[in-house]
Amino acid sequence: MFKRIVIATDLSPASDKLVDCAGSLRHVGPEKAWLLHVCDVRETGGLAEYLKKEHAAVMQRQLAALKRHGIEAKGEIKQGIAFVEVNREASRKKASLIVIGTHGKGLISEMLIGSTAFEIIRQSTHPVLIFRHEIIEKEGKKECRMECRDPFKHVLFATDFSKNAAHAQRFVDHICHYTKSHVTVAHVQEKSRIEPHLKNKLKEFNKIDTTRLNKIAQGLKKRGAKRVDIALPYGHPVKELLKLERKVKPTLIIIGSQGRSWTEELFLGSVAHNIVRNAKAPVLIVPWHPS
Repeated sequence: MFKRIVIATDLSPASDKLVDCAGSLRHVGPEKAWLLHVCDVRETGGLAEYLKKEHAAVMQRQLAALKRHGIEAKGEIKQGIAFVEVNREASRKKASLIVIGTHGKGLISEMLIGSTAFEIIRQSTHPVLIFRHEIIEKEGKKECRMECRDPFKHVLFATDFSKNAAHAQRFVDHICHYTKSHVTVAHVQEKSRIEPHLKNKLKEFNKIDTTRLNKIAQGLKKRGAKRVDIALPYGHPVKELLKLERKVKPTLIIIGSQGRSWTEELFLGSVAHNIVRNAKAPVLIVPWHPS
C-alpha cells in the first residue's frame, strides 16, 4: 500500500514542513522513497538548468531530514511542467503514493504554485496524500504551519459503499495493521437522493447501511484497529463530513475520488475535491483502480 512513495517538493522553507510530515509515513512500512522537485519551465524559463544546480544543497538537506525520520530516499530534480512530471515519475516508479502539500481552499501554496496541487490530484491514477499548510503572520513575519504529528492516530474513513470506496478501504486496513489506529467509518445518507420520494424508506435504508458499517468495523478490528466507531449522518455529503470532522477531530481523512457517479469531468465538484479544499486534517485521496 505505501511501499513506494513520491514526495513532491519545491525545496522552499515551507516544503521543509512537508518533508517532516512525510516522515510520519515510516509507521506504515515504506520500502522506497523519492523526493522529487520539478523546475517548472512555465515559471523558470531558461533558468531551469542553473536552478537545478542551485537547489542541489537544499535537496540534500531535505533528504537528510527524511533519513532522520527513518526513511531512506533518493532525490531527483527535473525540468518540465510540475504536475505532469510528478504524475509521470509516480507512474515510472510504480509508486503506491504521492505526497503533496496544499494551502487548502485555494489549492495554492508556496510549495506547489498555482493550480499544480489541484492538477496532480485531478489527473493522478495514484493515491495522493495531501498535507494542508497554513501561512500565518507572527511578529510581522510569515511562517508556515502544518499539523501532522501523528496522522494515523485517528482515521476518518468516508465510504459510499462503491467499488472505489472498497478500494480505499484497503488503505485503512493497511494502516490499522501497522498502527492500531482509532477509526471512524462514516456514510452519509444523501438527502437529495432520498427526499421526497424515498423518505418513507429512510428507516429501512438506515438499517441496511448500519449493518454495512458494522461489517466494515468488524473487519477493521480484525486488522488491528484499536477502536472503531461508525457514523450515519443525513444530509449533504460534504457538509455532513466536514461537520463530523469538527466533531471527532480525526488526524487523517481517507476517501475515494470517484464514488458512485464517477467521471473525470465531475471531479471538480466532487465530494472528495471539496473535502480536500475545506478539511483541516490531512486527506488521502484514493482513485478507483479496477485491478
